[in-house]
Amino acid sequence: MISIADRVKLLRRVPAFSRASDESLELAARSFTEMHAGAGHRIIAQGSRGTMLYLIYSGKARVSAADGAAEKLRATLGAGELFGEASLLTGRPRTASVIADAPTTLLVLSATDFKRLHRSIPGLRATLQSAVARNRLARTLDFKWLEPGEQIYFLSRKHWVRLVQTLLMPALSVLLPVFLVAWGLAAGAFWPVFLGGVLSVAVMGWMIWTVIDWTNDYYIVTDQRVVWLEKVIGLYDSRQEAPLSTLLSVGVETDLVGRMLDYGSVIVRTFVGQIRFSSVGHPNEAATLISEQWERSKEVSSDEERAAMKKALEEKFRANLGLAEQAAPEVPAPSHVTTAPSRQKVVFSLAGLLGGHLFSVRFEESGTITYRKHWFVLLKRLFRPTAFVIVVLAWVGYRMSTLLADSGTILRQTTDGRVLPDTLIAALLFLVFPLALWWAYEYLDWRNDIFQVTAEQVLDIDKKPLGTEQRRVAQLDQILSTQSSRIGFAGYLLNFGTVYITVGGSQLAFEDVSDPSSVQGDIDRRRAARLSTQREGEARLERERIADWLVSYHENTEALEKQRRLARAREAPEE
Repeated sequence: MISIADRVKLLRRVPAFSRASDESLELAARSFTEMHAGAGHRIIAQGSRGTMLYLIYSGKARVSAADGAAEKLRATLGAGELFGEASLLTGRPRTASVIADAPTTLLVLSATDFKRLHRSIPGLRATLQSAVARNRLARTLDFKWLEPGEQIYFLSRKHWVRLVQTLLMPALSVLLPVFLVAWGLAAGAFWPVFLGGVLSVAVMGWMIWTVIDWTNDYYIVTDQRVVWLEKVIGLYDSRQEAPLSTLLSVGVETDLVGRMLDYGSVIVRTFVGQIRFSSVGHPNEAATLISEQWERSKEVSSDEERAAMKKALEEKFRANLGLAEQAAPEVPAPSHVTTAPSRQKVVFSLAGLLGGHLFSVRFEESGTITYRKHWFVLLKRLFRPTAFVIVVLAWVGYRMSTLLADSGTILRQTTDGRVLPDTLIAALLFLVFPLALWWAYEYLDWRNDIFQVTAEQVLDIDKKPLGTEQRRVAQLDQILSTQSSRIGFAGYLLNFGTVYITVGGSQLAFEDVSDPSSVQGDIDRRRAARLSTQREGEARLERERIADWLVSYHENTEALEKQRRLARAREAPEE
């Protein structure tokens, strides 16, 4: 039987009850009834109508929905997680089944008790409704960057107040085209009406762009990381994230209006900076959920460490007893760098030249992230050769039109009867060839100037077409600090700049990269992952060292005990 104190302790961890008073929490704890489900028990059946809210006290369960003949896993639930709120709030049939994966203890709240509770707990119903909306939205989105099995626990856009604020300026701008159209109609003038119509279309486009831009930004918490997705149509697309293991603290900032409308900013501080969830609804519940996932990740790490220690001890004892299983021969991992030429590599190179990452400023292959300088830099380099090519082709077109108007042909006949093209046209077309080579050189020079982040190091590679190659490399674990900056109007407008990487007494610079803060985040995350891998290696060595000590202690204890038994046997009187 679960005590009321233990129930209250669990409810404090649930975001929906984070703002409840002590009296309300105790009332809620008494309102829940206890339920036990064995492994494989179907707690909720898809398609049934539900009037219960479930809270897992211990154990785990999986959420799955029918997908044709098979079932698709949606989520895995653990202690402290609610489910069943969608059907309880809407009265609609259950959209998924929930099955216990292990012996599970649940706290169950009836619809009648829920109606009584949500009157005494501020925001309980609103928080659950928000959770239902988030889950529905998460199922409609397809995030390619999610790892297999990674689950979304929180997903939110900025609060609708922020959308209203950003729409205020284009809404006021509508007054100008309305005035122009009214003036033109009153005066019987065409141009004010025409200009007003053009401005109206522009303002409507502005408003549509603002709404779409608002819908493209997401704040996400999964069972592995905290993520901020930001996309500005036509300018940049960035993802800032931090693993849950790197979190240091979670805080909330609100102003007067935010407290009235229940929105604010959640600040997640990590080893490598901070991620700010600006203007999200129900910020306190969001902060509680992030903290809860953070605590769970630490519990999982502790469980994994205990399991690893247990496994190390078992392996040592088995080896000591001569029962160690013969290890399977290791299959070398395929190398990402091929030194011998092959037909496949040639095809890949041609495909890459003709289409693959032709103008990409960021792409990832085989775990290596590659950046090029912003496309604005490429346009500046290509401007002069492109301008010359356009001028030459325009000159050719003008010359051809002149000849066709005068003689009806662009060919000329020599005194010996031969027919040749016009000399000027031939010379101009011949001039296009070196200009095209110039254009290709500038493109290849931009294409070959790359910056890379691998699992172990960062690289700055500058390769001149048909020339020298300069390569600067720094190990991730030797990086002391990173800094990003955007300089100039173009840098701020188009979101490109430089990332400075300090290594010892030197510095690497990823110059003119798109979305420098995102590049900085990539470097910091890879650096954190590298340090984490090193710490895991050190922890593994420490486990093996402790296991060796324990095995040696066990052997010495057995030897001493054997000596004591022999000594007692010798001292015992002969019968």
